[in-house]
Amino acid sequence: MSACFDKLMKQCDGRLNVAYQKTLKTVDPSGMPQLRAAERAWLDYRKNRCGYLAAGPGTIGAVVGGDCMVRMTKARALELEEDSKGLGPE
Repeated sequence: MSACFDKLMKQCDGRLNVAYQKTLKTVDPSGMPQLRAAERAWLDYRKNRCGYLAAGPGTIGAVVGGDCMVRMTKARALELEEDSKGLGPE
């Protein structure tokens, strides 16, 4: 299971990175500091949320934590993909 989560996380991280880079290119320059701060805060939140879930009892904790990472990363990538569609300067 761990190998499956690792493979899936690589895919999700790739999608997230592409979406973030695209959003950086479309956001008004005055909003870049906020976007960067939001992304750093989100990464910390994901780490902490999934970390406490992964610390759950027995071996299921690792599965729950891995699932959390995948789900949250997919959701954030989708948010950024949507953001990149409507933030560009006109």
